[in-house]
Amino acid sequence: MDIRVWYVVEIIIKGCTAEKDAREGLLPAVIRYEHPDIPLVAWHAEKAGALLLILSGKFGLLETNTPIPLYGHKLSFEEVPEMTKKVVDKLSNLRLVNPNNKVLYFRPSDVREENHPRPYELVVVNAAKILNMECEIHNCRELY
Repeated sequence: MDIRVWYVVEIIIKGCTAEKDAREGLLPAVIRYEHPDIPLVAWHAEKAGALLLILSGKFGLLETNTPIPLYGHKLSFEEVPEMTKKVVDKLSNLRLVNPNNKVLYFRPSDVREENHPRPYELVVVNAAKILNMECEIHNCRELY
């Protein structure tokens, strides 16, 4: 039995970034994405004992050590329903579905709410709602 399902877990989800390490081959997601928000959120997640997952517009919800290739794809509004299902499945497969667990989604620090690329946020909010999990939206600016 995986005991994680019996404890309250804060799940921090950070959307992927357009800025990527251009090296060929596979790199862990936390290294592939080069925006300064990623290591900042990773540091805060580790300090808080929270689990950090990265939402890729192409690959779905990734653990930080998941190897990924260099790619370019921005999640569109049309892809939200399919990506929501992928996120629900991933959280379920990781055995993180628990109404006591909380999902915290972090918007990019350099994006204001009025021009935020909302598909990533919608995916996380919709998945949390489907799974009956609390979801909070934050901005990475809060961490600087």
